[in-house]
Amino acid sequence: MTRQLLTILVGLAGAAWAHASTVTLVGTDFNVVYDPSTLGLFGTPQLLGDYLVFTPNSFDAQSLNGGGTDITSSAATGIQLVAHPGYEFGSLSMDAVGDYLMQGAGTSVGVSGSLTASDAARPVTLTTSNIVVPSPLNIANGVVQNWSGSGAINDATPTVTPERASDRP
Repeated sequence: MTRQLLTILVGLAGAAWAHASTVTLVGTDFNVVYDPSTLGLFGTPQLLGDYLVFTPNSFDAQSLNGGGTDITSSAATGIQLVAHPGYEFGSLSMDAVGDYLMQGAGTSVGVSGSLTASDAARPVTLTTSNIVVPSPLNIANGVVQNWSGSGAINDATPTVTPERASDRP
């Protein structure tokens, strides 16, 4: 994944690209270009050096007294990472954090998400990494519990959508 322009999709569900005005964030080694209307519940991103940070707000899913599950999902799509001269992307990594509260007879809480990137030179090629949460989210003591997960895309990450011969340089 050593390319100079990547498009990333971060999310828990799919969304369509809408054509609105774009915003450019200037970073140390690359810039981020995005359409604010495609960020879903992820909130306004910040670029801190070479770290793209989202701080979601009003992102909540719950189930009350066994009355069913309220699944909340969102996606941030079409975010472009544009390398400065002399810089290439060798890998992308993602860290996700949150918390949950479970009380009563609950069995577990689920979290899922993914990071997907496509190379602008070969946009048909998508590479995906899913969030991996290292331990079960099953503490039901009525106290807020933190969780964290991570994923990464690098040169060794397998391609999800195969390239066609016509897509090769």
